[in-house]
Amino acid sequence: MILSSKVWSPFYEKDKFLLEQIQRRATCLIPEVRHLPYHVRLKHLGLTTLELRRIRGDMLQVYKFLSERNPLSSCNYLKVQCDSRVRGHCKKLVKCFARLDIRKFSFSHRVVNE
Repeated sequence: MILSSKVWSPFYEKDKFLLEQIQRRATCLIPEVRHLPYHVRLKHLGLTTLELRRIRGDMLQVYKFLSERNPLSSCNYLKVQCDSRVRGHCKKLVKCFARLDIRKFSFSHRVVNE
């Protein structure tokens, strides 16, 4: 069952701000929390900011790819470093070269940066 699905992850700050403004206005419509500051309203309603939701969704998707719980093949999206000479673990993600912005802000690059 899919509870929420992320369709778009904006990389322009103005787009992130506009989306967050929609949530700000929507939380103001609830009379009991209208007078509270935004972060207190979110806490009272049991919500998180949209930025944190995007990051959490990305990390959940990476977990599904690496644990092979996703029907899509992870080799198309994520490159895992399988070199035993480096420190760390066997699930270390590698960032591939990206020449264009469309690739730099794609899912695979975004999750390696996090």
